[in-house]
Amino acid sequence: MSNKTVFTKTELNKFLLLGDTGEYLIDKINPCIRAIKRKEILSIFCTVRIKKNTTTVKLGEFPKNDLEEIYSKFKVAKNISTNGNNPNIVLSSIIKKTDSFNNNQLNNLNFEKLLEIFFQNKQKLSEKYRIDFLNCLKKNLKKNYYQPVRLFKKKQYLNIIESLHENGKLGTIKSFIYKINTLGCFFLVNENLDCSLQLKELIALTPKISKKYIRSIQKEKPVLKKINNELKKLKNSDLQFILQTINDLKK
Repeated sequence: MSNKTVFTKTELNKFLLLGDTGEYLIDKINPCIRAIKRKEILSIFCTVRIKKNTTTVKLGEFPKNDLEEIYSKFKVAKNISTNGNNPNIVLSSIIKKTDSFNNNQLNNLNFEKLLEIFFQNKQKLSEKYRIDFLNCLKKNLKKNYYQPVRLFKKKQYLNIIESLHENGKLGTIKSFIYKINTLGCFFLVNENLDCSLQLKELIALTPKISKKYIRSIQKEKPVLKKINNELKKLKNSDLQFILQTINDLKK
């Protein structure tokens, strides 16, 4: 069977019946649309260009969704991408009022859902990067990872940073604010969500956090290096005296 054909109900039913799982079929009229054979359905996707990047948009499942519905969604996705926006995010906000569950999801997006959408649109990210990103947010946000982002206040964010600072985790602070910024900027560019205000507030705190917790420590590093070099030259008895002095200063 040729992997290119004009998508019709007859051709898709034929492919659904005779095609092997994982095999794909390309629409001859719109080559950016393809149908992938699953166990009992065909998953229909299209690839669209957003400025200099590309992304994949799921158009539906045949025969659950008919061709008219699939092509209608394709036209909408194409128009959205032509205007420089991401169809996956914009289309996710087009939800029927009768679907209260999905409507609730849209209006109460948490970090878990934001990260899921972010990964869907960043196909080239390595698995190591994805795992590191996920673990960093889950570990540091804790229960806030599952709570609506719109409820996450900047005071809570600063408290997390302060706790990391008290435990001497400078590297974690850098990684955490970088990931929050990356996630926030991605959604602010693409869509005005119900949590936009909170994301803007978190991003706006970056200079303050950087100045207080990162730059001040980095400025001290040359001095610490000099002290370390001098300590290496001392005898054990002198080091014991210095250690005792440090302990006395900490009291």
